Amino acid sequence: MKNFNNKNPLISIIMPVYNACDFIVDAINSVRKQTYENWELIAVDDGSTVNSLILLKKLAKKDKRIKVFHLKKIMDWVMRQIMQLLNQKESF
Repeated sequence: MKNFNNKNPLISIIMPVYNACDFIVDAINSVRKQTYENWELIAVDDGSTVNSLILLKKLAKKDKRIKVFHLKKIMDWVMRQIMQLLNQKESF
């Protein structure tokens, strides 16, 4: 990952995931195929019951810009609130 600078700032992409095995590879590949390279993808698995987390971890091993987080029950509500705030278009 390149250092932060004004010409090439680091772009953080947050991707919530829940039982999305059918879509994860295409979604992540669409980010990886961009010409802009200074990004990180933060994939947040929201307690999937299928193999989404396993697939995310395999993809993260192939690209160090991909970071995977798995929500625990205690933090579910807090993280959902944060994700909603991040997804809102209005600024505070």
